[in-house]
Amino acid sequence: MIQSLEPILGVSLFYFFTYLLVISPPLVEVVLHAVSKTMYNKTRGKIFKILMNATKSNDSTSIIRYTILFAYISLPLFAIFVYTVLSVDYVFNRSLPSPIFGFIITFLFLYVMLLLARFTIKKYGTIYKLSFLSLVRKDIGQFLEKHSYIQGILAIGSLLYFVTIIVLLLDLEYAYTSFSKDFIFMAVSVLLVEVIFNKKYDNALKLIERITKRSYELN
Repeated sequence: MIQSLEPILGVSLFYFFTYLLVISPPLVEVVLHAVSKTMYNKTRGKIFKILMNATKSNDSTSIIRYTILFAYISLPLFAIFVYTVLSVDYVFNRSLPSPIFGFIITFLFLYVMLLLARFTIKKYGTIYKLSFLSLVRKDIGQFLEKHSYIQGILAIGSLLYFVTIIVLLLDLEYAYTSFSKDFIFMAVSVLLVEVIFNKKYDNALKLIERITKRSYELN
């Protein structure tokens, strides 16, 4: 139990600090805006209204919208990571009755993982490589130029993607059976395949448009 909790806790803290990094610019803007209004002797009710308007505004520097985008980026990775680590620790590291039973259990758990990936990473998997594609694809580069700070969030998303894969590979140290090692490699393979070979760029771009509530036409 401790072996599985250590990597999960470490990755959770890393995700949390990256989230703080994501919302820090709009959060600072909200605080400065509130302070500036306070200097003009606004009442407490008006200050509260200012804070609410700042987080619900249509401006791209919205804490709520950045939080939603970060959730779309981080939660699928985190779910697959936690599912893999717990499966290895509580199922595949145990003594299985027979190799045939082990293959059946591996297939079932892999099927559940593929379902997780299908409704998350498979649909928006290109979002983890948009920051790199913007360097080689002109249309994506122009799109992201119109969403200035979104580029920072996408870069953080790419970082989370690589860190998650690296930590999964490091978890091989705690994989004591061949089934455990195979399941970890399967999880890493799913993450790699569903992102590297994913061509659904429109899904990721439309997701960004929906969250920022801005419509930009791509050439």
